[in-house]
Amino acid sequence: MTEQELQQYLLSKYPKENEECEWKEFKNMKNDFNGKEKDDVISYVSALSNMEGGHLVIGVVDKTLEIDTQGYGIHKMFVSQKERYLPMPDYDKSTATEVVLTLPGTVIDENYSLLLLENKNLSLTDAVLLDSVQKGKRISSEAVAMLRKRKLIEGRLPHIFIAKDIAQVTDQKIEYSKHKGLDDKKCEALLLDSLKDHGTLTKPEIVHLLWDVLPDQLDDKQKNNKLDYLLKRLRKAGIIWTERNEVTSVWHLTEKG
Repeated sequence: MTEQELQQYLLSKYPKENEECEWKEFKNMKNDFNGKEKDDVISYVSALSNMEGGHLVIGVVDKTLEIDTQGYGIHKMFVSQKERYLPMPDYDKSTATEVVLTLPGTVIDENYSLLLLENKNLSLTDAVLLDSVQKGKRISSEAVAMLRKRKLIEGRLPHIFIAKDIAQVTDQKIEYSKHKGLDDKKCEALLLDSLKDHGTLTKPEIVHLLWDVLPDQLDDKQKNNKLDYLLKRLRKAGIIWTERNEVTSVWHLTEKG
């Protein structure tokens, strides 16, 4: 498709700007990814998604729909995505006859994000990233470092979760506690208290005792490894000892324990 053909197509398809269609010239997009509600491209796209859909035509000259051949703004779009910790634009869907620029974004939980923005001094970027975290979606290592530095998340990759203050603001206190689980000292205390109460515990009983208080973001293998390490550490410290019956291991407190 030639430049003229593309211009004619756009004029026939999107003859004027209205509530369902907006034209954006690359060089005028300097401040269009500013994170300000109702004042940037993201807000416009979000509004379209809440209606019956619409179109955002990028790379054309306002009023005339002439094709912007100077490449104004392309570099800024890449920089903008990077600064907002979103994936880089790509041309993977381009063909031999047309160039398709994909600008990745994300769908956010509106109520969750509004609650964050109302209760915390957070930007739209912060809200988008925290929304992804609370949904269990992966974010970039740079985004993780930024959120961790600002004490907005806790945990270690890949098991990160929103920080306590954010959880309290967004009514996710129970989810936070389950994500965090009991720390090693509390797991140890629970195990030792149970051994004091009952004298002995089999390995399956220990697993049953501690399984649900471990961080819920750990998979089964990681939980088993964590329990094995706890038992090994306490045995090495001379606090507990084990014997084996015909079926499984049985654990006891030592005199030191």
